[in-house]
Amino acid sequence: MTTQRHGTKWMAALTGLVSLMAVSAVAATTTADAWKSDGTVGQVTLTLDGGSATAGFRLSSPPLPAQVTLWADATGDNASFSGDYKRAGVNALDLDLASTSAGAPIIWATLKSEASQRQWVKPGLVIGHNSISFDRTGGGWLLLSGDDESDVAWQADLRAVSGLGIKVIRDQRIIAAHNVTVSAFQLAGNQTVGAAQPTLADALQARFGVSSLADVDPALGNADDDGDGMSNVNELLAEFDPAYFADNLFKAQLSSDGKDVTIRFACVKGNTYSVQKASTVDGAYGEIGSVTAGDTGSASVTDSGAGDGPNFYRVIELP
Repeated sequence: MTTQRHGTKWMAALTGLVSLMAVSAVAATTTADAWKSDGTVGQVTLTLDGGSATAGFRLSSPPLPAQVTLWADATGDNASFSGDYKRAGVNALDLDLASTSAGAPIIWATLKSEASQRQWVKPGLVIGHNSISFDRTGGGWLLLSGDDESDVAWQADLRAVSGLGIKVIRDQRIIAAHNVTVSAFQLAGNQTVGAAQPTLADALQARFGVSSLADVDPALGNADDDGDGMSNVNELLAEFDPAYFADNLFKAQLSSDGKDVTIRFACVKGNTYSVQKASTVDGAYGEIGSVTAGDTGSASVTDSGAGDGPNFYRVIELP
């Protein structure tokens, strides 16, 4: 906790004043309503019916190898499975699987990035409902093809996804003909991937004439053209990398004229912030004001007649 002098009183401020809090946005979903295949291996038939796809494996004794990869597609406005998953706040893939066999076909979720030429898989999908996180903390997603299995590579590919789907492989212990059907395949996130805004590279090109941070002229990047306390390059980073903004750029300060207290904080254009106050650290917080940032830089809310205190403030970014 930090404290600042307020007249003859002490004005206490939570460390939350200098670390941004956020309210989870209402989830937006993208649901597959079409499917594509890049071909089959072995004896597999495909039935594509809108949002569902069925892989049919023929009677085979002995069972012969067979597999198929199906890529999800969406045809609605702003609906896509390709794009920047990090920017869209994508956090989970949900899908349903059904099988006409009592056996256990091998089914993986798969994600690819044409930019890096890498393909990843998440093994172990089960018949029934599956909910799959894009967090690799538990080591869930594995590199199928490509040259780098690091978490850095995974995070980079989440920003440039070119395809998401499933791979179905015949269990060679199953002789009988059987079908595997995928349906209710959808992404959950803060916005649809297809509603993607321009990338950081696009913004760098428009503002500085380069596509990489490393190529930005330091004199231009470190300047503060609009005098709002945030450098030109940091303004772009704030707009295109929310995590970087929260961890590295967000800051706030208190100032007082002896009567009112003003809370000034870093902000991102278009985002709405609620400033709240409580009389104790873990007390009930009430809003004293909110603001929607017209530009990236700084915004402020004033607590008129702040009272004897101590008062604790926090800034919350609203969805």
